Amino acid sequence: MRAVVHEGARRVAVREAEDAAVEEETDALVRITASAQCGTGPHMYDGRTGAEPGRVRAPVRAPPT
Repeated sequence: MRAVVHEGARRVAVREAEDAAVEEETDALVRITASAQCGTGPHMYDGRTGAEPGRVRAPVRAPPT
């Protein structure tokens, strides 16, 4: 899948990422049809959360054809 990936403070990119998978009996996969930036997103973007580069921030869906 394509995903928005954290690359470091003030750096994000759309990259190929591993597809999500059910790993535990209590896991669930959900289809996201819309999303928005929440209050914690800017903290990660500014480098204030300790998020490691390579962390997937959000899946990216291809536009309808």
